[in-house]
Amino acid sequence: FDRVWKYADWGHRRAVLKLYRASRHLGRQAPDLPAAVRALPVCVIWGSADPFVPVEFAGRQGRYFPAAEVHVLRGLGHWPFVDSVEAVRAPLVEFLTRQVGADPGGTNDG
Repeated sequence: FDRVWKYADWGHRRAVLKLYRASRHLGRQAPDLPAAVRALPVCVIWGSADPFVPVEFAGRQGRYFPAAEVHVLRGLGHWPFVDSVEAVRAPLVEFLTRQVGADPGGTNDG
């Protein structure tokens, strides 16, 4: 767990652990989302080695957001963006580029 906590101080660690321990029944009840929310474009980026929330929850995002784009990044943990910025950057930039129609190089003609 040291790798997971390298950017957290003691108070942050304690708060996160308290939250997860209070969430023992995670995923048992799906939220009732309005159709407009369910239709939003969603990019889910999940670390396959998340020690807190099992990777199976990544696939469950489709229950809430039917058009969700799910990326499970092998070997990364709970904060995949901390573990590997590069691994997260590729799917995230591709997703955002499609949403806004921008050129990632900043040369969008229109």
